[in-house]
Amino acid sequence: MQRLPDSKDLALASALACGTGIAVLESSAQLSPDELVRRLRQRQSQAARMLECLTERERQIMEMVTSGLPNKAVARQLEISIKTVEKHRSNVMRKLRINTMCDLLRFWFTLTWDDALAAG
Repeated sequence: MQRLPDSKDLALASALACGTGIAVLESSAQLSPDELVRRLRQRQSQAARMLECLTERERQIMEMVTSGLPNKAVARQLEISIKTVEKHRSNVMRKLRINTMCDLLRFWFTLTWDDALAAG
C-alpha cells in the first residue's frame, strides 16, 4: 500500500513543480514524494560540498544577500564598504559558477529547503 504524502512532501513537490527547486529535477510531478526528497537531499549534499571553496565572509554575505538584504544594508551591518560587499558577492558567484541572482537563490534554496519546511 502506498503511503499518502505528508505536508512536507506536498510543499516540496509544489516548490519543485513551480521551479523554485533545483532545475535538474526534471519531471518531478512523476516522482514519488520519497524520491523527490531523496534527490533533493543528494543535491543539498553536493551544494554543501561546493560551499567549502568559500571563505567565512563570503558565506556570510551570501546568506545576507539571499535573505533579501541589499548590498548597502549588508555593508552597514558588517561595517565594510559597499565595494567590498560587491567584491565578495562577485567572488561567491564566480567560485560557485553561478551567473545570476536567481541561480544564487536556487542554490541557497537547495542548501536550506529542509530548514524552511521545518519552520513552516
